[in-house]
Parts: sequence; C-alpha cells; structure tokens
Amino acid sequence: MQFKNPLKPKPNGQYPWRLAGFLYLLTWGPIVLFLQTRFWDDWYVFYTQNSVDAKKWWNGEGFPPYVYEVQRIVLRSNPIAYHLVSFIIYFILGWLTFRILTKYQYFATETNQRIAILSSILPINSARVSMIMLPYTISLFVFMIAWNMWLSKRKFVVAASLFVFLFSFYTWSLIPFLILPAAGSLAMYLREVPRKQFRNMPRLLLILLAPAYYFISNRLWPLAPERLDYFTPQINGLIRAVLFFILCLVFSLWLYSQQRMGRVAPNRVVLLSTGVFAVAFGSVAYFASGRLVDLSEWLSFLVPNKSDWSSRSQLLHGFGLSLFIVGVIGEVDSALKRIAYRSVIGFCVLLNFSFLSGYLLDSLKQKSVIKAFSESELVHESKVIMIDDSLALPFNARGRGVRSYEWVGMLLRATGDVKTVVYKGYIDCSSKENVPDLSVTIYPQNGRLVAQMTMNAKMVLQTRVIAPCS
Repeated sequence: MQFKNPLKPKPNGQYPWRLAGFLYLLTWGPIVLFLQTRFWDDWYVFYTQNSVDAKKWWNGEGFPPYVYEVQRIVLRSNPIAYHLVSFIIYFILGWLTFRILTKYQYFATETNQRIAILSSILPINSARVSMIMLPYTISLFVFMIAWNMWLSKRKFVVAASLFVFLFSFYTWSLIPFLILPAAGSLAMYLREVPRKQFRNMPRLLLILLAPAYYFISNRLWPLAPERLDYFTPQINGLIRAVLFFILCLVFSLWLYSQQRMGRVAPNRVVLLSTGVFAVAFGSVAYFASGRLVDLSEWLSFLVPNKSDWSSRSQLLHGFGLSLFIVGVIGEVDSALKRIAYRSVIGFCVLLNFSFLSGYLLDSLKQKSVIKAFSESELVHESKVIMIDDSLALPFNARGRGVRSYEWVGMLLRATGDVKTVVYKGYIDCSSKENVPDLSVTIYPQNGRLVAQMTMNAKMVLQTRVIAPCS
C-alpha cells in the first residue's frame, strides 16, 4: 500500500490551500491561546494613552493620518482583533507570494508552491504577536497586493497598482524593497527584447515611485523632533549595507560561473541570487538605522531566549529567505532532498512552537501579576512603585525586558490609577515625583512547565513600604 506524501504540494498550478493551512495552523496556531494579551509598546500606545495623545504619537512616527484612523475606527484597540487580523494576513501573504511567482513564469509550479508555503511558516518576525506590529504587517500586505496587481495583463489594474503601492510605503523599509518588482519588470523587458516586444518598458519607471513618496511624505507628515535621530540613516549603517550588497553580488557572480561550468542548474542560480538580494533590499532600512549590526544579531533571531523585540527587523525577510532555502535544496527529486525539505519544515514548526510557548508564558505572567496588583492594598495606595522583576525573568518571552510603561499599563488595569514605576537601583532623589514609596518584588510560584500545563503562572508579590531618600 502506498501513502500520499502530505508534505508534497500537487503540481497542478493551484495554491495548495489544505497543506498550507495545516502547516500554518501547526506553526502559528498557538497564538490563539493569548489573543487578549498586550505586549511591549501595546500598553503605552493602545492602553494608557488617550485618543488625542495616540493620534499625536502615530503622526509623530511619520505615518499618514489614515493609519491611526483605520485602527481607531475598525480595530478600536481590541487585542483580539489585532491578533486575529495579523494571523489571517500572514497566511494570505503566502498565497500572494505564490501568485506573484506564478505570474513571472520563471519556476515550476511545485517550486512556487514550496516557496510560498515556506514563506508563511518561517520562524521569523515573532514580534508580530504584538499589536504595535500590525500597521507594519498591513503595510507589507498592501505592498504584496500592489505587486500582484502590477503583474496583471489589464492596463487599468496596472495603473491602479501604483496608488496601492503608495498606500504601503508608510513603512519606510518597503521603499527600497520596491526594487524587487522593478527588477522583475526589467527582467521581463529583457526577455521580450529579442522578440521586439516592449510592453514592459514603461514599467521600468516604477522605481521612481519610491523616492517620490519619500520626499513628499516627509513634508506632508513630518517626524516628531525626538524621532528624527531614530529614522535618520547612519553612515556606519549605510557602509554595512553596501558591504552586504557587495557580498551578495560576489555570491551571485560565483553562482553564474558555476552555472556556466554546468555545476549548478540555472533555476537554482536565479533562486539563490534573487533570495540573497531580496534579503538585502529588505534589510537596507534596518542597516541604515543601526540594526542588523553583525552576524551575532542575525543568529539571535533563532535563539528562543534572545532577541527581545528585535525580530521586527525581519519583517521583509520571508520572501528572500524562502527563495534561498528552496534554492539550496533544489528540485525535490531524491529521498535525501525530501528528508531535507521535511527537516526544514520540522525546524520551523519546533522553533515557532518554542517562540510562542515563551509568549504564552509571558501572557500568563502578565495575567497573574495584574491579579496580584489588584489584590494588594499597598499597591492601590502607592503613587510611585519600585519593581524588582529579576526572579521572574525566565517567564519573559524572547529574553525581553519589561519596560516601565508596560508596568504602568498593568497597574492602571489593576487599580484604575496611573502610577509611576521605577526600577531597583534607578532612584533619582533629586526628583520628588520619581521617589518610590513602595517596593514590589515579583516571585513565580510555578515553574515554566507547570505554568503552561495549568495555564497559571501564579506570581506572588512581596511588598514593602520604603523611603529611600529620607
């Protein structure tokens, strides 16, 4: 009796929805266990701020006004809505990737299917679990829709795609990423030249859309003064970006030399070269802003108890990495390659499970701490609280630290009052408003495994009235 291989997409020209859905649910499905949780900046942006301050914050980040208004009207700062929309979008992104690859007609259908499925389950950008990342996710989603429209055979759809591209550029890292569809149009144009067909020649002007948006948006929606340094390109970062592109170019030239000697198949050369350049163009903005500094930072993205929220720098890496991985494996025509493909999928599932387990623990910790805050009379009476969270750090997802504004948000939810939070060892006696009158130490009563099995982190507070500056 022969059994069908559940991990082998059907070469029928269609997107394998069942297989893609099964693997996606297996990989990212555990997010449904903490749909109501706020992480990181979520507490500040979506909970402690009023509507006026929130609108000012979004505008100060250089976002067009509609980014805030859509969130306010449609999502209403509801964590469940943010998490579910993000969950759905990343699944659809796999299908959009398949559609784009299919329209270029460079690779076999089965190759396109593998790339698309892999792009949706890669263990990257785990920071997507935070509400604050959804606007960037939507930006990428709109960009991929525009790219799909750009490759349409209907002139009206192609023209409309230019406006859709513009709506995606509020995430500035997508501006250099536009080189990918522009380069695709160039490749299609060069392929037509021998046949005296120039239908794709006007499409080469697409590349002008990105710098036009950048300069116009800077004047229409300027950054807040305190955010200028963060978004201003750094010389060292730009140098690293150039070096990375040179490395990609050398790698691609070496691949083509191997192809000419018959050692590497042409389709693998295109997959590998396009993959590394896609990662490069998806990293330019992060290089320029001083992130993705060295190899250790890239490797930390794969370590469950590292990275903090830095994995957000991987927002645009899915497309390039999936191309590269499929290019490394090549056409699955042997038992060894089938094992390699399954191993990659298994690695993605296990690593994402580890990441999401960490976020679940983080969620359980927050829930337990908020309950403990609400039951403490001293916490209710205090105005400035010094928090020692060192004993509960193993419950923090991705080795992250809990910011002071997160504690402020949790205390507001627990007590209904806005309180000031300082950390142990960071007391400024020159500022009376920031001198703590209560010390709170957080102790976990359950281990990580027990907490997950019982869905209860069981955090206990040790409180002590203090006067450190008397």
